[in-house]
Amino acid sequence: MFRRTAASAAGALLLLGAVSWLPAHASGAHAATHAAPDLARPALLPPETQPAAAPGPVPAVSGFFWALSAAVAGRGAAGAAPAAAKPATAAPPGRSSAAPTEPEGARPAPPATEAFAHAYAYLAPTWRSALPFAAFVEGWAQTRTLDLLAVLPAGPPLGDPRAERVFVEVRTLTDIGGGAPHVVLGYASGFYTAEPSPKGWQLRGGGLSPETFGLGRGEAPGGAAQVAAAAARTIARGLGRPGAGAAPAVEVTAGKDNRASAAVRLGEDLYTVSLYELVDGQWVAVRVTR
Repeated sequence: MFRRTAASAAGALLLLGAVSWLPAHASGAHAATHAAPDLARPALLPPETQPAAAPGPVPAVSGFFWALSAAVAGRGAAGAAPAAAKPATAAPPGRSSAAPTEPEGARPAPPATEAFAHAYAYLAPTWRSALPFAAFVEGWAQTRTLDLLAVLPAGPPLGDPRAERVFVEVRTLTDIGGGAPHVVLGYASGFYTAEPSPKGWQLRGGGLSPETFGLGRGEAPGGAAQVAAAAARTIARGLGRPGAGAAPAVEVTAGKDNRASAAVRLGEDLYTVSLYELVDGQWVAVRVTR
């Protein structure tokens, strides 16, 4: 199946929705240091066990995706789930809707359904109230495999120090129906926001956008320095800093594991930008500090 998928990798990429307050995706590939997309980038491996309550934002987001990976593959949940792992569902009058129930003697839920419930439990109540469990599962109906490639802390949202943002990159195999059904290989990335709760850290929002491999409309040339400068400007404007419109001076330092850092000077202010290179060669500004 993988050979068939690799052959159709140039087909449509998975569209999962987008969310981020930073100009996350660079436009175009950076200067000639990236000869080809890194399609075989290794996936992260889940831990042998997971705590019942996520102790931080990164464990919450990674736990969500590992449970989701197990669900779309039709396997059991990856590791332990939070104690409240049962999703809220509509119930007939007189029956509690706090968790799905089955008549006595009924067959147990399929492993994939249970794994979807584990993933769904990582969502905060406000997100679950806006996204019914059935719709959550249906949103991943065509996905056959899901690999977590990166999960990186991205710092708090502007004006909300209690919450934390987390960046992720994933690889998927998606079943495309129609007259000639086939499977396509896709890559996507995005930011999720997590917040603490009595049941550990939970996800209150987020989403993914597809990696375009330079095929997106309206893309202009850019690279790590341009992305870092744009991200620093966004923060400067958000903070009302006088140097937001100044010409930036940028120095990029390469790092390991597809990462880099940049020092960006705007007027009298100096910003540090953490960068990550996507599989398709574009850069993401993961975190900006001043």
